[in-house]
Amino acid sequence: MPKRARITFLSHNVSGNCMYRTALLYRALEPYFDVDIVGFDWGGGIWAPLRDENLNIRHEPYGSWPVFVKSSWRILKSLRADLVIASKPRLPSFGLGLLNRLLHGTPVIVDNEDDELAMTRPPNHIRLPQKIAFHLRNPDAHLPTLLLHRLLQRADQVFVVSTYFQKIHGGTIVPHGLPPKSAPAEDEVNRLRMELGLGDAFVVVFVGTPRAHKGIVETLDAAAASDIPGIRVVVVGVSPDDAYTNGLSERYGALLVRIPPVPSTEVPSYLALGNVTVLAQQASEESMGQMPAKLTDAMLSGIPIIATRVSDIPLYLDGCGIVLDTASPEAIAKALRWVHAHPADAGALGKLGQAQAHERLTDAAIARIMLPRVNQVLDRRNNSN
Repeated sequence: MPKRARITFLSHNVSGNCMYRTALLYRALEPYFDVDIVGFDWGGGIWAPLRDENLNIRHEPYGSWPVFVKSSWRILKSLRADLVIASKPRLPSFGLGLLNRLLHGTPVIVDNEDDELAMTRPPNHIRLPQKIAFHLRNPDAHLPTLLLHRLLQRADQVFVVSTYFQKIHGGTIVPHGLPPKSAPAEDEVNRLRMELGLGDAFVVVFVGTPRAHKGIVETLDAAAASDIPGIRVVVVGVSPDDAYTNGLSERYGALLVRIPPVPSTEVPSYLALGNVTVLAQQASEESMGQMPAKLTDAMLSGIPIIATRVSDIPLYLDGCGIVLDTASPEAIAKALRWVHAHPADAGALGKLGQAQAHERLTDAAIARIMLPRVNQVLDRRNNSN
């Protein structure tokens, strides 16, 4: 039996939610290759939802330049991969991948799911001396990220998550893909509802870290204005010390129900609590090309979906979801009232979305996209040796 090729995913931050995407690609390729994840620990260990999952992850501490250089050297010495897939065009991932290729000839694919330049750009109110000091301390700052974006075409292959990024960087679109899961038992869902004090409430579920560009405030305002009796907004995956969500709790009181981070295997049970989920992405610089990973979770679960016309969301929800032109509370409230008044029709939309997801958004579906590109890169490497 021929030896399986080894693929190493390089993560710039194994402690952050960027690991969600890395884990999806890992699982999709795991049946075909020996895979592992190597990256930097930003102080929290492995990202909480993945700690109990059977993933082969190694990490070194992240820190200022001296710490980063030492950790990078240890990572480079330990790499034994036939192919590196760098998560995001960042210095601690793609930068190390390019350096490893220079030293050892190992090809590197870069995967891009976010506008990293927007994510790392310092706020305008920060003065120049502070910006310089920040870059002198932080290897993962804006200027190194800008340099790595200019080197994207040096990658052996580029994966992107949306047509927006494909137009900018080229490459192959690889959506978020998950293993299909069985629907949770009704008894389990009822038990969860009782534990959370939801009873027969009309529940809007939001999975992920609440942030302004994700439209969580508009969703809460819409729920408050919907006049649906006993409506609750359940947010799944919130750290107790998250300052942004703490502010939302003070503002919205009992309307907002918070659930701490849960293993990804438990997400379907929490989605099943809901009558609908709302993905009210704002058309901001950060979200124009972003595809919310929770869209895949939601579509596979069969829950009715209300979403905004941002990035490729309409392409996946065509004919199987409620797509809004804006993330205004008025538009969201109107859609919530429709779902509440027409549960059978809303449920039928959810089932159509589930069928669409089984065709396009499973781990097997994205493996079919990635495998020809991965094998092409590996074949080029083997032929050059």
